[in-house]
Amino acid sequence: SKKTKNGKKTVNYLGRYLKKPPISGSRLAHYTNSATLSFTYLDHRTKTYQQETLSQTDMLRRVVQHIPE
Repeated sequence: SKKTKNGKKTVNYLGRYLKKPPISGSRLAHYTNSATLSFTYLDHRTKTYQQETLSQTDMLRRVVQHIPE
């Protein structure tokens, strides 16, 4: 990784990124005690909102990818 010129900006960026949940409750479209959950996201290519349904396991896999080592 590269060294940053402005450490304060880097700390502020990381602070904002780490204090938010990986997905907000308002984006969860459907969740029950079943094995799936649905959520909405903005597709930046089409500029439209899409809905995706994943298993709980697949959702956890995606979230874990964003946890720093």
